Amino acid sequence: MLNEIRNILSVRICVSNIVRKNAPKIARSAAFLLVAACLSCLLFSCASTGFEGKGTLVGRVCDVNGNAVSGYRLSFAAGKKAVSGVNGVFAVNGMESGKFDMEGFGEGWSSVSEKIDFFDRRSVLVVQVESEADVCERISGALRFGDIDEAERLLSKIERGNKNSPLFLFYSELVEYKKLLSNGKTEKAQSVKKKLDKRIALFE
Repeated sequence: MLNEIRNILSVRICVSNIVRKNAPKIARSAAFLLVAACLSCLLFSCASTGFEGKGTLVGRVCDVNGNAVSGYRLSFAAGKKAVSGVNGVFAVNGMESGKFDMEGFGEGWSSVSEKIDFFDRRSVLVVQVESEADVCERISGALRFGDIDEAERLLSKIERGNKNSPLFLFYSELVEYKKLLSNGKTEKAQSVKKKLDKRIALFE
C-alpha cells in the first residue's frame, strides 16, 4: 500500500515538472487556440450578417456533370437579371446582402426556382440544371411506374423556355394520354393518342 502511494506521488511530481518546464509553450498554444476560435466566430458572424453596401453576385450555370451551360436566363429580386456566358458564368451588379428569390430557364434545360443566400462578396453561386432530354427520360420512368403526379411535376420543370420544343410537346401529350387512361376517359385518351402517333412519325 505504501509503495502504491509513493508511485502516485512520484507520477504527480513528474507531471508537475513537465507542466512547469513547458508552461510557456502551453500558454502560447492556448493563446493560439483562443485567437483561432475568436477569428472563426468573427468570420462566421460576418458570413451570417452579410456586408454593407452593394456587391456583385458572381455565379456559374452548369449541368449535372459540371459542364458549362450558356444562354441561361436568370432573374433576381428588384428586377435584377443575368444571362450565362459561353463558360456558364454570370454576374449581377448592385446586389445587396441578404436572401433572395431566384428563377431561371433556358432552351433545352430545366427551369429553377429557389431561394439563395448572398452574405459574402467572395462567394460563387453554382446553379445546376438538367437537360430537357434527361428530364424527359425521368418522365418516362415515372409513367412506367404509373406515377402521373411525378410525371406532371417533372414536365413543369421544362415547360418554361421549351413550350414549343417537339420533345416537350410530345411528352406533354404523353402525360395527358396516360392521365386520361388512368381516369377512365378512354375516348378522350384515344383522341390524344392520334396526336401522339403523328408526333412519333415526325421523330422517325
